[in-house]
Amino acid sequence: MATDKITAEEFAVFGRARTAVTLAFTAHGLLAAAWVVRIPQIKEHLGLSEGSMGVALLGAPVGVVLAVRFARRIIADRGSRATTIAAGVAGAASLVPLGLAWNLGALIVSLLLLGASLGLMDVAMNAQGVAVERGYGRPLMSGLHGWYSIGTLVAALIGSGVAYAGVPVPLHLSAAAAALAALTAIGCRGLLDRSADALPGPGPYPPDEPAPDAAPSAGAA
Repeated sequence: MATDKITAEEFAVFGRARTAVTLAFTAHGLLAAAWVVRIPQIKEHLGLSEGSMGVALLGAPVGVVLAVRFARRIIADRGSRATTIAAGVAGAASLVPLGLAWNLGALIVSLLLLGASLGLMDVAMNAQGVAVERGYGRPLMSGLHGWYSIGTLVAALIGSGVAYAGVPVPLHLSAAAAALAALTAIGCRGLLDRSADALPGPGPYPPDEPAPDAAPSAGAA
């Protein structure tokens, strides 16, 4: 059976896309965990009971469910690349009102926005991951999800450190928002464009070249 080939230039595009989608998964993990270690301080600051805090925390999963419900339509209209970047930046921005929440209602709305952004980004970046994996002709998704886990671990460690140092929650989450927005907006520019769905099947490796262990430009991916 003949194996489809694409050009060396297109292969380089897949290398950049692999780096970008790896950064997307990492940023998603960072974003998901950036605020979690500050829950006790947020609860104390707002004077919430255990029950009220539990209600507030439902905001994030509700936002995820709502976003996933409409994700297919949004991605079909805007493309997975643009959706990944926009959702990541929006999610990062939602950390600011989360850190500044002044009552239970504001906290719930902030978590709804964060959850919706995370849900939409999750669907879009996985679509990108599948497209890159298809182009490489080898499994990549498990590694990408590993980078998500690394992101959550790093965010938890950083959050624990800044909490221990007594950094105020608004300052911590605002700094995290700026860093994650920049990481997503700049690091994910190499994601595949909407023509990715029309690319040939497995095997982007140029003729007479063995399949490399990693794309030349994939860096730490």
